[in-house]
Amino acid sequence: MIELTDSERKIILFAKGHFKKEYPFKLNGIETFKPLYTKIYGFKVEEDISYEEYLEIIFHILFDIYLKIKEESDYTLIHNLSSLFMTAFKKEWFFPDFELPSERVISKLFSLIRFNTVILNGEKRYDLEEKDNI
Repeated sequence: MIELTDSERKIILFAKGHFKKEYPFKLNGIETFKPLYTKIYGFKVEEDISYEEYLEIIFHILFDIYLKIKEESDYTLIHNLSSLFMTAFKKEWFFPDFELPSERVISKLFSLIRFNTVILNGEKRYDLEEKDNI
């Protein structure tokens, strides 16, 4: 079974829509994620770190989580990575409401994590039960 940290577990649960009551949807998922990011990591966006730093940090966090939990074949992994790059360059195709390429890529990563399989063939791939409260 894939071992997750508490912060990874919370981020996956967030991506899968489990915290709608605690973190109601705002303008987009990146904005909605800010309070949970602050709770997990202790930094307030645009007070402690800039918006650009926030985007860079959550890109790395989400990309690491995606690579950790992916269940795809090599072909699907290559396709999804290619899709991530295309998301950055093709504003009109993917997430046209986002101006910055990093915002589009982060939104795509949230989607890849959201639709990742937790239970495969009756076996848990990883555990999403909370170890502590949000």
